[in-house]
Amino acid sequence: MPCNPRRDGQNDGVAARRQALENPGRRTRIAGIILVAALLAGMAVSWKLWLTGRHFPHFPCFAWFGPWPAPWDRLLAGGLATCLAVWAVRPRWRAA
Repeated sequence: MPCNPRRDGQNDGVAARRQALENPGRRTRIAGIILVAALLAGMAVSWKLWLTGRHFPHFPCFAWFGPWPAPWDRLLAGGLATCLAVWAVRPRWRAA
């Protein structure tokens, strides 16, 4: 009697997941999706810090680069979140 009763050709899913993760392109894609999810989660948790109207002090990168005006801060934060979400769900482009 074999130790593993699933060795008779039935696939319990572990081998399929292992084979899917052995593909370097798939691993890279999964890592990218995890990074995008982490960035979006960080933006969601700290959404007040992404806006100009806050009590937390601003830290300018350069002397000439001040905080964004009120309507543009929401558009830029929303645009960044949208671009990240689109990148995570977009289909993979393959070279011909």
